[in-house]
Amino acid sequence: MTQPFVEALRIYGSRNSVKTIRGRTNELKVGLVAYLHESGMGALELESMDRTFWRSFINWLDKKPGASSGETIQPKSRSLLFGATSALLRCLRESAAYRQLAIAAHEAQPVSRWSSEETQTTPYTRLHVDDIRKIDAVVTAELRELEQRLEARDSMIRRGKEKLLASPADLSTIDAAVAYVAATYPHGLPSNKWIAANDEVLHRVVKHSNCKGFIGQERIRAVLYPSMRDMVPLMLALALETALNAETLLRLKWSDIRDEELFGEPIVSSVVTRSGRVKILILRFH
Repeated sequence: MTQPFVEALRIYGSRNSVKTIRGRTNELKVGLVAYLHESGMGALELESMDRTFWRSFINWLDKKPGASSGETIQPKSRSLLFGATSALLRCLRESAAYRQLAIAAHEAQPVSRWSSEETQTTPYTRLHVDDIRKIDAVVTAELRELEQRLEARDSMIRRGKEKLLASPADLSTIDAAVAYVAATYPHGLPSNKWIAANDEVLHRVVKHSNCKGFIGQERIRAVLYPSMRDMVPLMLALALETALNAETLLRLKWSDIRDEELFGEPIVSSVVTRSGRVKILILRFH
């Protein structure tokens, strides 16, 4: 059985993503492979996958306990594990060496006994529209607050630039220190160790809290850079606008985002790949 399924996985792997292959391999591991191991049929041959084999496999799936709950797995899970074996047999039909045996094994399969109603997954609890409106209102308020902080930061940088023009080496005030860091390190504030070795002017105001004119990296970072908490309303706004799941949103990169126009209106668009499909997101500015 090993050689035919290695060939099937090779064919399957040539047309699917790594993520899909891993998922299918795991389904085989907890489905067919586990069944053969528990049934003492590790030496099963392809030609032995007859009607009796399939009925026995289905009965085993009907009694299979879940890994965490210990209860019998849901019909949807049984269907997935059963379908993983079917998928590999379909691939083997493309192999000259195993085509006839794969066709015979596939045709011996009984019609799925798990109805579409049985295999439906348990639906997620949906938020009521009133709750969505409340979340949207809070997100909007936090975005306004974040915008005000950004305006205050820009104003602080402008004041700091004026002070630096008068005294370039004096970073004893927060606005001068922030303006200096924004101009000198546009990609982010270096570590204290790097600053100590390379920037004496800045090191004087971030070194020790008991030094005159001490400001510290944390105060500078708080002004210039967003915190994880600052990102929450932005992520929620994207979730409300796009209805994408958390995993997809967290994997978005800035390089995925494009500023464009649609019918003369400014938009932001992004191409998101989900399960081998490409989804175009278009966010309008109002």
